[in-house]
Amino acid sequence: MMGSAGVYVTLLAISVAVTVGLGLYAWRRRHEPGALAFAGLLIAMTVWSAAAAVATPTADSGAHLLSRLGNSSLRSLTGQRAVGSETERRFRMQS
Repeated sequence: MMGSAGVYVTLLAISVAVTVGLGLYAWRRRHEPGALAFAGLLIAMTVWSAAAAVATPTADSGAHLLSRLGNSSLRSLTGQRAVGSETERRFRMQS
């Protein structure tokens, strides 16, 4: 029997497949009202699901660093500030 991480990764892989399929469907109909925004949302969901599926089973810190970098870049796009981030802690320690 698969562990909980295996089940989680399987569900994320299914999510990736479904969002890619729906994204392609929406992209083909991008001239319809709302289809382009829907396709963009599905691209974002696909990237998030794929990154989570890769980061979940790994104990490798490099993969977790990659996911943390992705989260920080999303925060910078939305204008949010990472409270308590590692960089912020290091800066406080040096001051």
